Amino acid sequence: MNFVLQSRMKKTNTLSNALFRTYRVVKNLIGFRLLALFFLGSTTVLKAETPILERMVSLNLNDRRLPDALIDLSRTANFYFSYNSNILNAEKKISVSAQNETVRVVLRRLLGDGFQFKEKGNFLIIQKLKTDERLIGGYISDKKTGQGVANATVYDKKTLKSATTNKYGYYEIVSRQPIQELSVAKFDYTDATFQVKSLAEAPPQYIDASLFPTAKIEPPKSVKSVVDISIKRDSSDTDKGDAERGFTEQTLLQNIDIQRFITNYSNGFQRVDALNVTNDLRRRTQWSIAPYVGNNGGLSGAIVNDYSLNLTVGYSKGNRILEVAGIGNINRTNVSGIQLAPIFNIVGGKMSGFQAAGIFNRTDALTGLQIAGLTNSNDVILRGGFQMAGFNNFSK
Repeated sequence: MNFVLQSRMKKTNTLSNALFRTYRVVKNLIGFRLLALFFLGSTTVLKAETPILERMVSLNLNDRRLPDALIDLSRTANFYFSYNSNILNAEKKISVSAQNETVRVVLRRLLGDGFQFKEKGNFLIIQKLKTDERLIGGYISDKKTGQGVANATVYDKKTLKSATTNKYGYYEIVSRQPIQELSVAKFDYTDATFQVKSLAEAPPQYIDASLFPTAKIEPPKSVKSVVDISIKRDSSDTDKGDAERGFTEQTLLQNIDIQRFITNYSNGFQRVDALNVTNDLRRRTQWSIAPYVGNNGGLSGAIVNDYSLNLTVGYSKGNRILEVAGIGNINRTNVSGIQLAPIFNIVGGKMSGFQAAGIFNRTDALTGLQIAGLTNSNDVILRGGFQMAGFNNFSK
């Protein structure tokens, strides 16, 4: 009896040990697979977060048809192509070896000149440039670190064509007008200029440049804020009659709040280009539908115009002769001559001449005549400055 019981116990222990060993093998196998899936998933997520053209790839292509080479590239970098097959030579054979290069660089080697790329989701769209278009692109980097410089402004002073570098320092300009020289500007960096070859010499052209960093300083504000609208006065100077009725200068503006709203709203028009480009760019005439939607494009906040005609809100660095808008005008620095708007005018510098608005005017300094239907506000009224308003005039 004892012998039979011991035999059964041995068999049970042997079976238990075998099951335990099998469990450990399966557990390790599953753990390994889950770990592999985790790293694979992490790599996929990282690739998905990186723009397609900036993803790093390594691949070797030997005598591959162009469509097949594009498929290999897309699989390696985890994205999809979208293009009209008529724009590519399907029979073209490709041999390319790339080690840790960006998709953008590999595509240049695969397709050659005359193409432009646009990203939409995880799709990369290939477009062929028109015969009268040329592409100028490249990377702007920090001379000391070698890292790409984001939010640098690359522009042509004559045509005013411009582009802002992405987080990797890449810029791209497509133009039908001849460009001979491009300037690069970035706050906290020295400016740079480089020559551009003619269209005949280089239909597309890839030009890289490096900038030297300068001392870090606070960026200037585009328009002086009028958020601090309190009027500093001694209590002895307060008109007790007005105070009793609640119509002190401070409470009036706090109740109406028109200047605060529109000035804060105008600060939203500020773009990095206006801070980067410190050199005065001049233009005879600006016409615009809205800020940055006009003939001065993305450089509107860096340009001083002689004449400015704006359907809604006009925005510029300054104006010299005449400025008219359907809603209001916003100028980062000085204005001279005549400025007219049915609602508001905001000048971040000195206003010299005649300024009129249906509701309010706001300037840093005034010399000339300022008329508003409701209120005028100035930091300083210089000699020869006069204010007229339907309700109140303010100055420090």
